[in-house]
Amino acid sequence: MSLMRDFFRKIPLARQVYHRQRAPKVPDISLAFPKMIRLEASSYCQLKCPSCPTAQGDIHRSLVGSKFLKFETFKRLVDGADWVKEIELSNWGEIFLNPELVSIFNYAYKKQISLVAYNGVNFNTVKDEALEALVKYRVKALTCSIDGASQETYVKYRVRGNFDQVIANLRRLNEFKKAYKSEFPRLTWQFVLFEHNKHELEKARALAHELGMEFYTKVSWDDSLAAKVDGEPGSEPISEKVSEGVLQ
Repeated sequence: MSLMRDFFRKIPLARQVYHRQRAPKVPDISLAFPKMIRLEASSYCQLKCPSCPTAQGDIHRSLVGSKFLKFETFKRLVDGADWVKEIELSNWGEIFLNPELVSIFNYAYKKQISLVAYNGVNFNTVKDEALEALVKYRVKALTCSIDGASQETYVKYRVRGNFDQVIANLRRLNEFKKAYKSEFPRLTWQFVLFEHNKHELEKARALAHELGMEFYTKVSWDDSLAAKVDGEPGSEPISEKVSEGVLQ
């Protein structure tokens, strides 16, 4: 054994291999310092969508509870986790109900952290200050859940929602984007397909294009409400229409 050890020590390349093999393995700690995290900016929502756990009170009774992310909590987290580069703010609730959201946008911008709301917002209740802040502080992306192209159809699932107000908010946001000469936030219209709204799919797609939004479709996970897919009795083929999204 001593002869082999002496041999490796005398040959540079072999010596490197020898020491690498004997060196203790360093654990991969990249998962302990993620660059992207998700925070719950709000677990409150003003709508009463039939299949939503928040609307049914399940979230209120869970560990999440009904709360807003406070600015001081956000600041403390960001200051102590300088490896975080992107934060998802949307999940169970409507982020624009959070009274400290503009301060959160502002601080993230100062810290060069991208904010996104890929999971989705209903965009019914948005103050002008928040609309401008989305652009001014360069929030990266926003997905708006709009399941219809008219108030009559939209409100069947987005109960208590106001379709015309959502579209007005989007138009106002685009005015700020034009004024600031900014592409941010990048906008996506998410259209969940139901039996009651699939006749408005193409109208919604056209309106999304007019508003400068990407268009994404998916089928509801609630079988009692979901649009029928190809092969079901009495169904109309919709597979081509949902090709932009993912069947879930």
